[in-house]
Amino acid sequence: MRKLNLDYIDLFQLHSPQVKHLTDDVFETLELFKSQGKIRNIGVSCDGKVLDHVLNLDFFDTVMLTYNILEQEADNQIKKAAQKNIGVLIKSPMAHGLYSNDIFKIRGLSDVWYLLRVLKNYRPQLFKGYKYRYINSYPDWKGAEIALKFVIENQFVNAAMIGTTKTHHLNSNINVVQREINQEIMQKLRRQIN
Repeated sequence: MRKLNLDYIDLFQLHSPQVKHLTDDVFETLELFKSQGKIRNIGVSCDGKVLDHVLNLDFFDTVMLTYNILEQEADNQIKKAAQKNIGVLIKSPMAHGLYSNDIFKIRGLSDVWYLLRVLKNYRPQLFKGYKYRYINSYPDWKGAEIALKFVIENQFVNAAMIGTTKTHHLNSNINVVQREINQEIMQKLRRQIN
């Protein structure tokens, strides 16, 4: 905290622990930091069975989980977190652009890096993303905007965590929050769970 010039950390987040890592010792230490005012909120980034376990603990202030047009399986977990007054943060809200018509278009070195990353980490989801390419054909909407809007339209989601290196993408992401979208598009995305 000294190096960051901070008096406290707003959200101290555990990243992808396994259930066996969530021990009493870890909880006691985090509670100590919280009682000392070093951290204000305790969160965890996890999915699947670990998330189920976390939601039964009554310990965490926030959870960060994967939820997007391709991965909607966590919908019930999101509702459960909201019912327990646990903040819901979404990672990968734009599904790594796997639905994009441009995913295999190479225009520069960054496109090569991104494609290699997708092939290494998300290859099994590429075919699923292909089925969602239709979202690139709606007038006045980009596919990425629809993907993001799908996530933030979920009433139980508090925030979607987005990264970008391009200002125009950032501006587009910010503007999506204010835009109205045809609910038929959202319903079609919800029905298309594969």
